[in-house]
Amino acid sequence: MNKFSAALKLVDQQIELGKSLGVMQLSIDSDQLDGRIINSQGIDFINFGSCSYMGLETDERLRSAAIEAINNFGTQYSSSRSYVSLGLYDKLEEGFEKIFGKPTILAPSTSMGHFSAIPVLIGNDDAVILDHQVHASVRTAVSLVKATGTHVERIPHNDMKTLDSRISELSAEFDSIWYMCDGIYSMFGDVAPLKELEQLLEKHPNLYLYIDDAHGVSWYGKNGRGYVLEHMDFHPRMVLTASTSKSFGAGGGVIVFPNKEAKRMVRNCGGTLMFSGPLQPPVLGALLESVNLHLSTAIIPYQEELKSNINHFIQVAKELELPVATEDLTPVFFIGTGSPQTSVITARKVMNLGYYMNMASFPAVPYENTGMRITITRHQKKEDITNFLKTVAIQLEETLRENDFPYSKIFEAFGLPLPKRLRVA
Repeated sequence: MNKFSAALKLVDQQIELGKSLGVMQLSIDSDQLDGRIINSQGIDFINFGSCSYMGLETDERLRSAAIEAINNFGTQYSSSRSYVSLGLYDKLEEGFEKIFGKPTILAPSTSMGHFSAIPVLIGNDDAVILDHQVHASVRTAVSLVKATGTHVERIPHNDMKTLDSRISELSAEFDSIWYMCDGIYSMFGDVAPLKELEQLLEKHPNLYLYIDDAHGVSWYGKNGRGYVLEHMDFHPRMVLTASTSKSFGAGGGVIVFPNKEAKRMVRNCGGTLMFSGPLQPPVLGALLESVNLHLSTAIIPYQEELKSNINHFIQVAKELELPVATEDLTPVFFIGTGSPQTSVITARKVMNLGYYMNMASFPAVPYENTGMRITITRHQKKEDITNFLKTVAIQLEETLRENDFPYSKIFEAFGLPLPKRLRVA
């Protein structure tokens, strides 16, 4: 069995184990959603698995705007944007240019945006360096240029020393070096070292940065411009992508360019912009309402509410000495739970007590870093967060004891210091 087939078999086995215990590939049975509770398998769960961090998917203004767009334009306008598109697109891209301060393109999704931008921006005389944990959608899009002969390699996660060295070495052979990373990483919730990246952009005139801030926009920064642009200026050799399917409460993705020429080339030549269908009118209508909300001061108290919930999670998790992969101020957290087997069993126990979260295992994370991916939203109450974490702490310790899995091994796998109660004198 070759390496690829072996990996597929491992993934299939893990998914089937999760399905057999009812923690993966679930269906929501709720007739209506309020953002906080979902029902599946006859159980009401407090939801810690949604990436709609700002909770705008249930906002009455967005819902009304979606209905109005259906009434005005129907359920869809089916045409490639290369031919004709609804004027809502123009209004949205104008709004996003106010938010991000640079030329933008609205794509059907962030992934589809990658598939349009990367093959146009990167040529065979360039080299691509991928952060080891950059989102799978970026890696998939890069495979398109790799197939045509572009040099592609990966380096350890957030390793700026190795990046600096590889840029210098590759510069002897390639015109431009593209480094691709996330602003906030989707599994562990850790962040990119943005100040160091700024320094490398200044040091290496042939370095280009392609950064995906899908999990950082809306809930963070002025007008929701995101984690990246709140911590660094938009560099002339930088392309930013963002998701509007998460905190913006609607759908789609945005590509932000340093200049109009780069936007023009991708708009004219990007494959998924030429040949794929557009976003439907209700999504465009809701998204336009969301953009207008972000361009007003009304978004600020929403951002503060979410940050308060995030800080509460960090505080309680510390008190309970849980193996949380990172404590960065983001709405994504990851609690290590041991092996795939102990992880699935723990998840099932926690779900039986009324809490849902995402299980994450290989290939989304390294095999030894299996665990619970937990997302924080405005819909959750502080007591929800407290009770959820207390439940996880009790059920995880019980499962590890029953399966003879050392708790300390989880902390070691994530490079975390052992809590006092686990240290050997």
